[in-house]
Amino acid sequence: MRNFQEQLQVVRDISIEAGKLIISISQREFLIETKSNSMNLVTEADKASEKLIVSKLKKHFPEDSIIAEEGSEIKGSSGYSWVIDPIDGTTNFAHKYPFYCISIGLVNNQKDPVLGVVYNPYFNETFYAIKGQGAFLNEKPIQVSAIKELSGALVATGFPYNRREMMQKIL
Repeated sequence: MRNFQEQLQVVRDISIEAGKLIISISQREFLIETKSNSMNLVTEADKASEKLIVSKLKKHFPEDSIIAEEGSEIKGSSGYSWVIDPIDGTTNFAHKYPFYCISIGLVNNQKDPVLGVVYNPYFNETFYAIKGQGAFLNEKPIQVSAIKELSGALVATGFPYNRREMMQKIL
């Protein structure tokens, strides 16, 4: 039987370590490339963060599969898979806008999420949850808003990478 509390702490520590690496890279000039189109960016920080996270997860959870945004993929035998976005919000990071994070989730065979960590290294905020145990921000429980009407809600969004082709539908 897996101990999700122990795994959560390991992943929180890994995300903080990756965050320190990302912050150090952000304080100097860094390489920015494009992937599938000119709006889909990847930086050297994405690649370095993914390399660190994958190596640490493989060390601590050698039987698990790993799937990461920048191409790392490892097949495991445990029935669990780690899903990684080494910098969630790369466009923000590349433009030195501090709203980006490291996202690491664990899913089971049925692709049900069972554990997740989202860490913003710029603000030192760690959001995390284990299925059925609530969600937290830096040790404090959090919950969804009680607002029931859209007119009273705060709504924010981003735009997809193919926004040029989809602009009419988006607007």
